Amino acid sequence: MVTLLEGLLGRQETSETVVARIDERTAHLTPQHAQYVREMVDRIVQEIDRRSPGRPLTYVQVYAQVYGRLKRHFRVAKYDQVSDERFEEVKTWLQEEWRRVRGGTLPEQEGLF
Repeated sequence: MVTLLEGLLGRQETSETVVARIDERTAHLTPQHAQYVREMVDRIVQEIDRRSPGRPLTYVQVYAQVYGRLKRHFRVAKYDQVSDERFEEVKTWLQEEWRRVRGGTLPEQEGLF
């Protein structure tokens, strides 16, 4: 019985270690998912720039706005801090933003401070 319990405890510790490593890897967006976010933000910013050439904002400011809305929506300091488990939500949010911009509805200019 003691041998059986020791074996089970050893397997439990191994399982907990594996689960902890998985949790650590999924705590943030994977590199592939972060790349998808960057590419979508690039597309959104380029479309905003294309649709409003006389807009008083610079490219950098438009990037800051798009990333700022994304970070506020997901309540993170950096976009890649979103849990990878929420990637589908991020993807949906970006696709909606893309549709909105493509439909002619440009984001409102927000205060910088």
